[in-house]
Amino acid sequence: MLAVGYSKHGSEEKLTKDPIRHLYEVYVAINKEGKNETHGKEVHDEARAYFKRMEDGDEEALGLWKRFRELRWIPYATPSLPPPVSLQ
Repeated sequence: MLAVGYSKHGSEEKLTKDPIRHLYEVYVAINKEGKNETHGKEVHDEARAYFKRMEDGDEEALGLWKRFRELRWIPYATPSLPPPVSLQ
């Protein structure tokens, strides 16, 4: 749903400036649309289609998902913290 929301409500400028806040705002907006009786089914259909693209290895779809994952850690990355421990 987040990727569909970003395509409708996302802003590269806001994402770069404050990724956590912006992704939250996009998430809230798209979920509100998803609950709408008129357009909710369309939003969910788009989200399923996007997920299918990811499952099929679509580079654009996977790239956006990977970017969101990377951006969520930026506000928490500080040089004073040790790197994460690998459990492998």
